[in-house]
Amino acid sequence: MAQNVAQLSTAAANSNTNLSTFGGMVSPAACSIGVQFIPSGAGTRNATLEIIDNSAAGVELIPLSGAGMAPPLIASQFIPSSGTLFFQNQLLSGGVSTSAVPVHRVLRSSRALSSLPEDSGGNATLQSLVLTNNGTTAGSLNLSILGSGDFTETDNCSAAIPPGQTCTANVSFAPVQSGTRTAELVSTDVSGNIAVLTPLVGSGTAVTISPVAVLFGNQMVSTTSGTQTVTLTSLAGNPQPLNVSSLTLSGDGTSAAAPGDFSITPASTCNASTSLSAGASCTVVVSFTPSAEGTRDAVLLLSDNGGASPQYVTLSGTGIEAIASLSPSSLDFTPQVVGTASTQTITLSNRGNEALTITGMTASGGFSFASNCGTTLIPGGNCTVSITFKPQGPGTYTGTLSISDNGPGSPQTVALSATGVVFTAGPNPPIAEPPPTTPQPGQSGNPPASSGGGASGPKVGPGREIIPSHLDLIPLAPATVTAAPGVVSPALKFSASKLTFAAQTVGTGSRAQTITLTNSSNAPLVISGITASADFTQTNNCGESVAAGDSCKIDVIFKPAATGTRSGIVTIQEGAPGNTQTIPVSGTGNPAEP
Repeated sequence: MAQNVAQLSTAAANSNTNLSTFGGMVSPAACSIGVQFIPSGAGTRNATLEIIDNSAAGVELIPLSGAGMAPPLIASQFIPSSGTLFFQNQLLSGGVSTSAVPVHRVLRSSRALSSLPEDSGGNATLQSLVLTNNGTTAGSLNLSILGSGDFTETDNCSAAIPPGQTCTANVSFAPVQSGTRTAELVSTDVSGNIAVLTPLVGSGTAVTISPVAVLFGNQMVSTTSGTQTVTLTSLAGNPQPLNVSSLTLSGDGTSAAAPGDFSITPASTCNASTSLSAGASCTVVVSFTPSAEGTRDAVLLLSDNGGASPQYVTLSGTGIEAIASLSPSSLDFTPQVVGTASTQTITLSNRGNEALTITGMTASGGFSFASNCGTTLIPGGNCTVSITFKPQGPGTYTGTLSISDNGPGSPQTVALSATGVVFTAGPNPPIAEPPPTTPQPGQSGNPPASSGGGASGPKVGPGREIIPSHLDLIPLAPATVTAAPGVVSPALKFSASKLTFAAQTVGTGSRAQTITLTNSSNAPLVISGITASADFTQTNNCGESVAAGDSCKIDVIFKPAATGTRSGIVTIQEGAPGNTQTIPVSGTGNPAEP
């Protein structure tokens, strides 16, 4: 008949037993029960499989037994600090190479190194490998070099290394041949098994180059420096001729790269066909001609068969330059009366990074100059040159201020132009003859009339002078003003017939322009007043009178109150009311800067 299994269970003999249980309905045929043993501790582990069913016995008991094993001890396990030891270029003789050409590092892929870090480079002749025992028991290692005889090692790993502690292997590189040299540092455990395998890579070179950096210092732009020499030598122990295949100048990858500023001169003995026996040398002679201001860099590359090729030398220099700047670039003087002088100023600035050396300064075309510049102007400095125009005759004058210096474009020049004029008086209005005067004691009657007589010419009374109604400055011979016989009449002259000011910012005052007033007669000239109108002001040193033959000056300043053309007059009042002279003045007001 069918037998029903009501329950499957285990009864553990102790709490450390861990058995799986099964349950279910069994068919009239046979069934199987799988039992799994997962010990929770070491030692013998017992339990009972209990099967409850509808048989006559009702319960079937099956004893279970097993033994729990302790985890096995993990042997010593050493982890290296680097996957590969890489040695930079090394001379065959054992000295450190003077070249330092970057070479890609090598990381060997192997079962022992697959999870190790890549090396970070290091000393060219000696590097250290640190081995850490990450196991649970102490262990020791036997280290040896497998491969070429270019590498040697010393270590302290033969003694037992406790868990968590380290030992160190010091590996030296002394190449016996040029080119890439390789070997392996083999670390075996006490059983002779390879615990760590560390690749060793180095580069042997049979050539030296000196110096590895050439500094030219400061050099004036567009001028060539003195030469400097780089020496390439084949080592005395080089087993083969050193053959040079190329010499090139290249940029260094920086913003200062300027290989075109450096030159390999014909004085060089190294070239693309040079072959050097052991111990022999050749030279590369380099010069520097900066094309611009600032730092200029390049790299000299020499390719050969000496190992670690190409060799390279860094080249560096600084371009310096004095840059002269003149402002304004031209001067145009207002018309100037013959025999009188006026002056304008030019500013000379040095915008370069080198001192400006001034070797000469001249002015031509009837102009003269005075300067406070001296012979040297520091970078960023400035000085002034005053140009004076004093015409010796009427006409147009053109000339040049020329400054010779060590800056580009020397000599620097400023165009000069001006006009010389002579004074002439315009027509005079008729002057009424004064009434007869009563003779004073010692006088016999009225003064005689002018030689012109009647209405044929103007008449003047005693102490009166002919007053021109206006003044013109034109390039003609000077005119004269003649008084009636027996009458003294001063001749009034002005240095300018009008004043025109350059554009001036509204609300600011200009530089003064000067009018010279001259009394060319042999009698004093009475001045009742001098005024300026509109946007113009004046100051003068004329006083109340100007002695015969003397002069005084009227300085006029333009201070525009608004933009656009601004006009006014300077009025000179002589003696009695109505005897006035006027000089027109004008200028342009510019808007103020925001």
